[in-house]
Amino acid sequence: MKHAKWRIGGFLTAASAVLLLSGCLSVGTDPVPMVVQGKGQPQSDGYLSIVVAPGQTGSCQSTPCTVYYRTPDLGKPVEVVVNNFIVGTFPPGKTVRLGDFNDTSNIISVKGSGTPDAYVNLPGSQI
Repeated sequence: MKHAKWRIGGFLTAASAVLLLSGCLSVGTDPVPMVVQGKGQPQSDGYLSIVVAPGQTGSCQSTPCTVYYRTPDLGKPVEVVVNNFIVGTFPPGKTVRLGDFNDTSNIISVKGSGTPDAYVNLPGSQI
């Protein structure tokens, strides 16, 4: 009789652990980088979001922070790189949503353009 109770209790404990961990293993919901559409442009509140352009430095006071970038108007689509990873190719002269960032230091550049980098610092940054 004692063995049967132990098996059922062990099974319930294992099942509970799987249910609790499933929340930790869920796929992220960070949206795909995209061009901001519509009349209203994103606001740079410095707390939950920031808008930067080439040569600018911005800071957010919280993480994650939504990062928007104004692409340079080079007359052709530009390839945006964040921390050495290609984020995407976007139209020139547009504001794009790059995503929600947790890294303390983020360097945003336009591949092969010669434009100055933009920097976004989040809490814990040393830049």
